[in-house]
Amino acid sequence: MLVMPESKSCVAVFGVGRSGTSLAMKLLNGVGLRLSPDLVPPSPDNPTGHFEDLRINRAQQGLIKSIGMYALLPRPADWVSAPAYLETKKTLVAIVEEEVNRDYRPWGFKDPRTCLFWPLWEEVLRELDITPHVVFCVRPSSSVVSSLMTAYGLPQDLSEGIVLYRTFHALRDVQHPFFFLHYDRWQQDPISRITALAAHCGLDGQGVDMEGIIRENIRPELNREGLSKLQLSTSLLELDHLLASFDGSDYDPERIDYWCQSVEKSMDDLDFILRGVERLYRLNGIQLFRTHPKGRSFVVRTKAVLKRYLRR
Repeated sequence: MLVMPESKSCVAVFGVGRSGTSLAMKLLNGVGLRLSPDLVPPSPDNPTGHFEDLRINRAQQGLIKSIGMYALLPRPADWVSAPAYLETKKTLVAIVEEEVNRDYRPWGFKDPRTCLFWPLWEEVLRELDITPHVVFCVRPSSSVVSSLMTAYGLPQDLSEGIVLYRTFHALRDVQHPFFFLHYDRWQQDPISRITALAAHCGLDGQGVDMEGIIRENIRPELNREGLSKLQLSTSLLELDHLLASFDGSDYDPERIDYWCQSVEKSMDDLDFILRGVERLYRLNGIQLFRTHPKGRSFVVRTKAVLKRYLRR
């Protein structure tokens, strides 16, 4: 006889793109996590698959487009008042309700854009009375930035903006217990790591060949850490130092709050974002230079925009 769970839950895998979220979903699927039937297909930059619900992916992409959000800027302060907000919420409620009720087995999802929209997800899950088990995938910022640059042809400053703000919003918004999963630590006692991960996600793992799953998916050639020599902003260096001290369920919420507050105050250190915006303008045929009066005015206005977004 099947034993139905007493309460509804789901697994939410967080992380900036290129931080090991696909690997985490593949491993979780191996130990019993149920995925949606309609997934984003594999691509050249992720040939083994993204393991993302295609409908959730499209819904969040649509919201980004509707609110006019740029990857290298923080989330707009007025995003919840956008007409697309309620439509996206309605769509997500329908998707989650369908998937959670589809089968008695635990279901989970991941999409790097979820880092930007967790307050929306809180409303969705609260309305359906679903408790999320949160997994946060971690990888050194230099490796993520290098991977974004290689996979998508992005310049470094835009890639840094993506890493900074997706991580910032996720760490600040999520109040549920985290499980920090380091991409570069899978070679260290992987059986204990995957067992702890499964337990955090409500998966019993009984009868699962943990060693076989690890052997199939955790290969030495996956570890490319330490190869990047990029010079990063201070905010990202501080982020790496913070996250490196966390592992699994062992972390300090007060230190997370302190880092988030420091990002909100470090406007001068966010100068690399201005370079990214200037580069974006140049790509569209508009030349902006800091030595030009219009360029200086643009920098001042952009700093004001950043301050309004962050200090709300």
